[in-house]
Parts: sequence; C-alpha cells; structure tokens
Amino acid sequence: YNLDNCLESIKLLTETVEGAIIQLAKKAIRKGRINLTAQQIDQNEVDLSGVIDCLGARMYAQSLQTQIIDKNLRHKLHDFRNTRNLSQHWKTAVKRREIENQFPEAVQTGIRLLRKLVALTARVK
Repeated sequence: YNLDNCLESIKLLTETVEGAIIQLAKKAIRKGRINLTAQQIDQNEVDLSGVIDCLGARMYAQSLQTQIIDKNLRHKLHDFRNTRNLSQHWKTAVKRREIENQFPEAVQTGIRLLRKLVALTARVK
C-alpha cells in the first residue's frame, strides 16, 4: 500500500473521531449533562483534551455533572489524539517502516472509538 494514502487516511480518521468527541460534548451540553458551553468549544476556550477530560469527569468547573465517558475510554481518546502525529515523524526509512507498522492498529482503534462515541451520543438523553 501507499504510505501517503495511509497518512491521509489516518489524518481523516483522527479528524472524524475528534468531530465525534465534539458532537458528543455538544449533545451533552444541550441536554444539561456537562458544565461546558458550546461557545467555549467553538471559540477554542477549551481544547480537545479539555473536552475529553470534561466528558470523563463527575466534577468539572467546581460543579457536579454527569460523567459521560469512563476512565478507560478517556485514556484511549487521549492516546488516540496522538495518532495524528504519525504522519509528521518519519524522516528515515527505518522510522518510516516503524510508523507503517502502527497504521493497522491505529485504524482499528479509531474505528472502535468512533463506534463507541456514536453509541454514547445516541444514548445521551
């Protein structure tokens, strides 16, 4: 396979997962489940890491809220955020092969996370 296509695929998958995180957060905001505002997200007052942390917290901004994601999913989402960087770190042939070997797992992880986020978004009432 062509590495350049893999790099673009991972980038698109990462952006899709990030979009699903934001979509989940905004639905939780509309339903009054978390202590963020859509404005904070839209104006980048809270970065993606902060959104993930908010979704995984019972207490945020010194107020109780509904914990939308569990600790395990929160860690997986933070880990997956770094997948975007795979496309930026290959400078030698050896490093390129090491990164190529990470792509299949990154794609599988991204798809699993995306499925989980879509299901969680549907369950937020």
